[in-house]
Amino acid sequence: MRRFNFTVYAFCQMPNHYHMLIETVEGNLSEGMQYFNSTYAQKFNWHHGLVGHVYQGRFHAVMVNREAQLLEVARYTTLNPVRAKLVKQADDWRWGSHPHMCGIAPALDWLGDAWLLSQFTMADRDHAIKKYRAFVNEEGVLRDPLADYNERGFAMTAKRRLSALPLEEYQRRYSNRNEAMARAHFTTVYTMRAIAGHFEVSVKTVSRAAAAFADLLKAELVSMSGCDPKVDTSSALGTGSSVGINTRKHV
Repeated sequence: MRRFNFTVYAFCQMPNHYHMLIETVEGNLSEGMQYFNSTYAQKFNWHHGLVGHVYQGRFHAVMVNREAQLLEVARYTTLNPVRAKLVKQADDWRWGSHPHMCGIAPALDWLGDAWLLSQFTMADRDHAIKKYRAFVNEEGVLRDPLADYNERGFAMTAKRRLSALPLEEYQRRYSNRNEAMARAHFTTVYTMRAIAGHFEVSVKTVSRAAAAFADLLKAELVSMSGCDPKVDTSSALGTGSSVGINTRKHV
């Protein structure tokens, strides 16, 4: 994941699919996932003496609000094998980030678990892990934390896309370059890379601008639609965001 500057917060390999919770910075989700899945498929086929497709169709991505939902989605990802009744508790499932995060298995230097653990305590990692495991194992938390937002999210994404203007128009209307880039990105029509190319800046500059104006643009959307956009369930392809990835294996 370092090749594409992804931060991996959590992952879980299931018998016929996997879940992965990642944050993109450079607006390159599609490229990263294509490389990841194709490389895995090649190694899988070589190891098992097989040919042909390993994955069934394209991956599915859902955008996640970091402050409001990342922790809950990380727990939901970890509990996949528990919901499927493959194990009784998350600690018993070896094929995921949970044991590596909790010290049950060797640590993975590319796993971005620092932010998750810091939500419990920043003083002591062992104490944070203890609290995180208790959080994961709480009763009655097997439900999808994004379930209530899907229909609302799709409707709001449609509103944002319909309001999109040509990039030249954003540049003409808004003297503040960062605001112009943020508004273009907020429509979900343009990738950060496309915006960066038009405004002749780096992708990271676009990412910072989008983050700086996120609250303002969401507030404007609330005033127009009358609902709270707590999650954006657009495809999230090519955007700088935290996303939940689900890919189903063909074999």
